Amino acid sequence: MQTGTKIFISSAYENELKPLRKKLMESLELAGHFPLAFEENFGVWGQDKIETCINKVKESDLFLLFISEKSGSFTERDPRVTATYVEFHYAKKEKKLILPFVNDWIKSIYFSDMKQLITEELYKFRSKFYRFPGHIYDIVEPLVKEIEQTREYLYRRIKDIDPFVWAFLYDVDQSCPFLYDIVLANADELCKTVNIYLSNYLHKGIEYLKNEDETRESLNLAPKLKKYKDYSFQLIRSFKNGVPDLQVILNELAQVLKGANIYNRKGYYVKEEIASFNDCTAISLYRRKGNKMVYVSHFGSITPKEEFSLTDEEAYVSKTYILNGEVEYLFFNEEKHQLYLTKRIGEMVLCAHFPFQEFWSSNEVAALQEEIFSAILKERIYLDFAADLIGGLDVEKE
Repeated sequence: MQTGTKIFISSAYENELKPLRKKLMESLELAGHFPLAFEENFGVWGQDKIETCINKVKESDLFLLFISEKSGSFTERDPRVTATYVEFHYAKKEKKLILPFVNDWIKSIYFSDMKQLITEELYKFRSKFYRFPGHIYDIVEPLVKEIEQTREYLYRRIKDIDPFVWAFLYDVDQSCPFLYDIVLANADELCKTVNIYLSNYLHKGIEYLKNEDETRESLNLAPKLKKYKDYSFQLIRSFKNGVPDLQVILNELAQVLKGANIYNRKGYYVKEEIASFNDCTAISLYRRKGNKMVYVSHFGSITPKEEFSLTDEEAYVSKTYILNGEVEYLFFNEEKHQLYLTKRIGEMVLCAHFPFQEFWSSNEVAALQEEIFSAILKERIYLDFAADLIGGLDVEKE
């Protein structure tokens, strides 16, 4: 069973590059890798060769890209891009490690002249149409024609290079930190260079493997930390001259209080969905004033009552205040099929609304209270942060 690193070799299938591709395949195989190249090991071609290439890119661990004078074949479904460009696009989309190699003299012309000219044309296009072109090639093709008419010296240097190559190069340059030189006449030197780069990446990878558990934990935490950072920044930005916009705080909190499916307690592997509730649709906030709970702010499509008596046994807000203890409580309204999560915050009480999908009784919902609490508060850090901000307000007390 093949366990080596899968390395996709991508280039226009032009005669000048065929010996290089073959030599590189042999070199990578000798090093214990598993090179993927359509002329060698893609198996039986289906009707859609592009889809086969895309699937092989997705399978790969590393993407080697080689760019020379020829653009290669344009695709039938999108005649503005080539098969090689599609491969590159999916390597980027799938976040593969991409090593782009460019014929040395082409790379030199790109950085000395073509990159700046393309950048200027892009600026003109955006200034006129307020957007980027569908493909960079859309502006490069007329640019090359203009160069032919107005820049004779430069055109003599680029006339043998397909215009699409410059568009491709520009996209690669914007997506990859480096463009590496290649001399096509020296395949042995190229193979040596590729193996040096692979060795360098192996060296970097070893450092991460030394702390594999910590690295995996950091990767898993990164999306959560970004989400929390964005959330907390939005809440902090709501403050103007020391006064928060409570609707913004309640809005942002509502976006992170999610609904969930509730399962029976048969075990970890064997479980059945028995109920579900939707995402938070509204949040209201009340403050104690004398013997009443008075409306402060809300978010969502509700018409909140202006006040509740603290002795009103039907008012969840009043019950929560009287129960005291800055913890969460759960209530259910059978008639409205609505869950209410409440929390006392100092002299205030917050009430979040969750539509319940099934027609259940209060007793049935009460029996699932532990599961519902667990589902709503699985990321309670968001609720706690909002509560801390609200609780830090200068609240009028009796």
